[in-house]
Amino acid sequence: MLPGRVPRERATEWRDALDAVVVPRLDRAVTRTVAPLKPVEAMASGTPLLVSALPPLEEIVGDALVAAGATVPAGDAEALAHRLEALAADPAERARLAVLGLERAAERTWDAIGERYRETLARRGA
Repeated sequence: MLPGRVPRERATEWRDALDAVVVPRLDRAVTRTVAPLKPVEAMASGTPLLVSALPPLEEIVGDALVAAGATVPAGDAEALAHRLEALAADPAERARLAVLGLERAAERTWDAIGERYRETLARRGA
């Protein structure tokens, strides 16, 4: 059962009750360029993430070697269903993705991003 709209102050309760957050997207110009915030929020809460393989979402979860989320081809409902079934059957994989997601989300705070900019500018003599 899906709850429909929930009050903003209760949204985290609903998200935290999930075994995984799924961000399915069709391959469109906007979905190839705009990154939603919900995947980062899911990772920061320790919820495993399953996203469509589109550039902004792939950038959020990280490279394939240490991806902090699972990906499926955009618009492929069958692949999404199979990957979701696999995640549901594999608590160890969900736990692994949750840990990697927490680590990845910690890299995406304003403080962490600011520090990377400071380091980069310092290396360039600015």
